[in-house]
Amino acid sequence: MLIESLDEQGYLATTLEELQEICPAEAGVELEDLATALKLLQSFDPAGVGARNAAECLAIQLDALAAHVPPGPADVIEHAKRIVSEHLHLLAAKDFQKLARTLELSETQVQRHTR
Repeated sequence: MLIESLDEQGYLATTLEELQEICPAEAGVELEDLATALKLLQSFDPAGVGARNAAECLAIQLDALAAHVPPGPADVIEHAKRIVSEHLHLLAAKDFQKLARTLELSETQVQRHTR
């Protein structure tokens, strides 16, 4: 059901609550069951499938990347995950100066982390 609910780009546009409502009552599907199934779906390739928005998609992709990259200086992946989860609007606006101030990094570090 989750896979059938994905849009053309692989996003899940329907909420888990809406999906639960369309499940037959006799199936006894709980919201927790759907959340577990969604986590499984989000582990499939390509990385980011099943995300509910761009930020979640990027976070899933960063998690997949982190699994294959040794920890680096200043934990670049952790900075990127913070940018994606908390400051995506600044990244989209390419406001590297404000992003640097917010993250307490240099503009050079921010631009390096967002490439």
